[in-house]
Order: sequence, then C-alpha cells, then structure tokens
Amino acid sequence: MVSSRKRKDLIDRYFPYYGDPLMDLASRDLVQRIQSAVRLSEADMRRLAAEMCADGIRTAPEAEAVLYCHARLDRLGEDWPGLFIRALRDYLLLRTEPEGEVSADNLAWLRQHVAPDGRVRTLSELDLLIVLYRQAETVTEGYGLFVLECLCEWMISAGKAEGPIIERIGTVLAMGEKGGTPWVSHAEAVVLLRTNDSLGRAGDDTAWSRVFARAVGNYLMARAHPNPQGDRQALARKNWIGSADSRPGQYIGCLALGFNKGRWFEDVSQSPELARLARQMASEAANDQAVAQSQKRSWLRRRLGWEKTGEADRALVDFLNQEAPGLTTGLVVATG
Repeated sequence: MVSSRKRKDLIDRYFPYYGDPLMDLASRDLVQRIQSAVRLSEADMRRLAAEMCADGIRTAPEAEAVLYCHARLDRLGEDWPGLFIRALRDYLLLRTEPEGEVSADNLAWLRQHVAPDGRVRTLSELDLLIVLYRQAETVTEGYGLFVLECLCEWMISAGKAEGPIIERIGTVLAMGEKGGTPWVSHAEAVVLLRTNDSLGRAGDDTAWSRVFARAVGNYLMARAHPNPQGDRQALARKNWIGSADSRPGQYIGCLALGFNKGRWFEDVSQSPELARLARQMASEAANDQAVAQSQKRSWLRRRLGWEKTGEADRALVDFLNQEAPGLTTGLVVATG
C-alpha cells in the first residue's frame, strides 16, 4: 500500500502546484493547477496514475487528477482502461456516502468531470458509467437517462450507428428499472427519437432498428395502457429490450386483444370522446390486418417529428403491428 506521505511526494513531484492531495480544493482550482504543472512524459504520468489507482482513490481531487491523466493514457491501451474503471468505480461506490449508491452528488460530479456538456472523451469513460449502473445497489433518479444521453451523443458524434455502442444502449435501457421506471420513460423515448432523427440514413442499421423499435414500442404501449402497473411484468422493459427473442408478438400476448376493455388511450387522447373512438378502432384493427400502413406511418412522422421514414422508423411500425395489432390505429385516432 502506498503511504499518504509517498502519495504526497508523488503529487508534489509530478504536479508541483497541486499541493496536498487531501485538501478540499474547488474543482476549477484543481484543474487550473494541474494544467499549469510541468508537462509530464507518458511514462511519468502512467506511474503517478497507477500508484494512485493501486492504493485506491480516496478524495475527489485525487479522482480528478486521475481523470486528467486518463485523457492521455487511455489511448495506450494495455491494462490501463481496466485499472482506470476499477479505481473510479471503487472510489464512487465504496468511498463516497452513501456506500454502494450512485448518489445525486455522484451524478453531479460525473456530469462535471466525466461528461461535461453530455460528452465523454473515451470508451473507457462510457464503460465506467455502465459499470457503475450495473454494480450500484441503487442509483439516483436521472442517472440512467444521463448514461443513455452520453451513449447516444457518442453515436451521433461518430455519425453512424455502431454495433458496440448499440449493444451498450440496449444494456442501459434494459437496466432502467433500477432507476425506478419499469418501462421506457418519456424522457428516454425522446432521447432515442432525437438520436434517430440526428442519424438520418446513417441510422439504417438492423441492430439499431431492433433496439429503437422495442424501446419506443415499449414506451408507447405503456402510455396507451389503461393500467400499466397492473401488467407490470408484461410491460417490463427488460422483457422487451433485453429479450434475445427476435420474433415480435412474444411480449404481451393476449393484451393486444383487449383494446375494447378498460380505458385504453385515455392518457394520450385529446378528449374522452376520442379515447372511446380510439378503443373501438383499435379493437377492430386488431382483427383486421389490412389496415393501411401509410396512415400509421403518417401519424408517426407527424406526432414524433420525423421528416422522413428510415429503417428504424419502419421497424417500429412493423414491430407494433406484430406485437400489438391495432395499437398504432388507436394512437392515430386518440391523438387526432
């Protein structure tokens, strides 16, 4: 174990203006001091960061110093990304209060230092956010949305839908119940819709279409459902997004046959009259697979702000028509 004195000697040597690592410095002051320090060789920086990680990061200033080093070390590959992720994970989950939780304070710190403006610099930082989500006992409200936004921003910046990032997006969406929402939330759906719109034809990827269709479909079904809490298991996001079953029609079964029972579409209708008409039309459409697809796609473009229909948009319509025949017709009527 590296002693506190040795740790201080390392910091003093490599960051002459850094001062005592155990001091409670304002983050902006710390960054200014680090940036004004002498330029280190990668070998020296690696040694400093590795010493701190091996002993365990104990304070926010130490964590911020490691993040500064990480920006230069991540590209070296080897074992550094794993060391970095483990050290920051242990600091945030084991050395901050409450232990085992991604708290509101943790989220604020991550927003400021790992993803300013919602953008991370490296894949290692994206994976750190996901590891925290997976391994925390609880997470503060908004954490899952924050991670989803970072992933989608990465994909938008890359200008294409990439398999490894899409897989991470599916993982994060499937874990969302840990944040308190059994099904995909409105805020999550908005992020996905905005991402799909930003990608345009660059989003024409089978993997993206699958995740997009099941996630937004899950959101729309929960919004239209008269009592989603009563069918919590059937509507659980992990069953829609996390399922390995690629065949639609497996998630809600006979639910789709009951549009004429209960108060379907009440929460998305402009009036009770429209909701009643929507239930009637949805019930009829559920038994009539010849309902015009063009009408449904026109509704999706109009209501969700799409100017053109891409592969993911079509996948959503097709998925809903197979998973819940009549649902899109009811939504068209309910929303006017």
